[in-house]
Amino acid sequence: TMENGDCLISFSISPFLIPDKD
Repeated sequence: TMENGDCLISFSISPFLIPDKD
């Protein structure tokens, strides 16, 4: 549901959290 860029940014900021890669 997140844009791919947002997933990468979110993962970069919080690598211990799993971003929604839908």
